[in-house]
Amino acid sequence: MFGKDKTPSGTGRIIPLNRRAFETWRFWAEQFPDRKPEDYVFPAERYGASGDGFDSCAHATDPKKPMGSLN
Repeated sequence: MFGKDKTPSGTGRIIPLNRRAFETWRFWAEQFPDRKPEDYVFPAERYGASGDGFDSCAHATDPKKPMGSLN
């Protein structure tokens, strides 16, 4: 069930998922073990890189703020 939404028609609606989508959603949720029901599904994050291999990584994840964009 879809929880609180920004629009009245979106709150409490059921979104059907096939098994693959459900398992993907579950995997994503497991990346945030301390998540709360009111947290955003796609939280704001900052990205950077470090080390000899210049490995990129996400940091400063804030589940209280939504992701800004997909770009």
